[in-house]
Amino acid sequence: MYALVVDGRQNDWSLGADMVDLAEMLKDAGASDAMNMDGGGSTTLVTLGRDGKELVHRNRHEPKYRSYRSVSLNLGIVVNPEGR
Repeated sequence: MYALVVDGRQNDWSLGADMVDLAEMLKDAGASDAMNMDGGGSTTLVTLGRDGKELVHRNRHEPKYRSYRSVSLNLGIVVNPEGR
């Protein structure tokens, strides 16, 4: 399973991506099927840090109004390395 988050257009940081760009990135990574879940300024990737407790914001974006959106749609992926 692959999860890909692309930051939107930001001067000196990211050019963003269209659907063709996204498809090529996922294909290059080895994916055979894909689903576009969201796009825009609300896209955020958060993972657990190495300590397994701290939340780490993995992508960089500047919200349009300098604050994060209070309404969200989430996709949670939980991996249990111990097999429990």
